[in-house]
Amino acid sequence: MRPTAAADNASLKRDWSRPGLEKLEADIHASYPETDLLLLVLDVTSEDSVTTVVAKAVDRFGRIDIAIHSAGVGDIMKPTHKVTMQDWRRITEVNQTAFFEPRLIITDSSGPSSTRGIIVNVASSLGLKPPISTMPSPTYSASKHAVIGLTKSDAKFYAAHGIRINAVCPGWVRTPMTQSGLDSGLFSEDISMSPMGRAAEVHEVAEPILFLVSASSSFICGVTLCVDGGYSL
Repeated sequence: MRPTAAADNASLKRDWSRPGLEKLEADIHASYPETDLLLLVLDVTSEDSVTTVVAKAVDRFGRIDIAIHSAGVGDIMKPTHKVTMQDWRRITEVNQTAFFEPRLIITDSSGPSSTRGIIVNVASSLGLKPPISTMPSPTYSASKHAVIGLTKSDAKFYAAHGIRINAVCPGWVRTPMTQSGLDSGLFSEDISMSPMGRAAEVHEVAEPILFLVSASSSFICGVTLCVDGGYSL
């Protein structure tokens, strides 16, 4: 996330695609040459993989100050009675369980101070409001609703330990995962439910996340920030 690099000169970027990370690294260094980046590929559903990545980050930077949990996969768009257990587990493991696994490690690795760290969980407006009936997404909606619940529960507990936790709920966003559906018009009817009537660009979600990890939001804790053009109204 480029705004994060602009705000802080030490960043850990985690992803499953090394070519994508390497391109991001080149882009960030072109704009912010002093940024110290550590690029790591991991499986967010593997506790061992997450533990290894966190250990490498702490070894490199000394501590973790900010964690943005944004792993996610889309739904198969089938009603609940047609969802297989395999699909349910696959989506839930990435969209929900993966948000839990790094949490204990990150809170343990944050340094001792009154403000030990900040976590932003990327949920979804579909965790607050289901899409139109012709696009059933029960597994995705359930997983994102769980992220919202985890955020609120953890925010209440960890605030006393100097850790602020919030969630962002994007609506439709133009990304590689949604591009084909946006181009084909598959999502058009659901997007029309938003008062702003369009999908967001990536920077329109990245910048609110940057706000939540900045000092400007120092008294914001446990919120679910909807960045969806009014979709969830």
